[in-house]
Amino acid sequence: MEVGARVTELGEDRVTVIYRITSQQLGAVAAKGDGRIVCFDYDAGQKAPLSEAVREALEAL
Repeated sequence: MEVGARVTELGEDRVTVIYRITSQQLGAVAAKGDGRIVCFDYDAGQKAPLSEAVREALEAL
């Protein structure tokens, strides 16, 4: 089994990632998906910008 993930969109307060799982035994894609991760400040109760460190790490992928 091979699992892959890739950032497809990097916003001010969010990142979108796509995922794919491939079965090496079957030689076919077993599952695909995507997700949007939003940075949230629980103390303020609202969305927050991605930190510069997180943004740089994601851009380096």
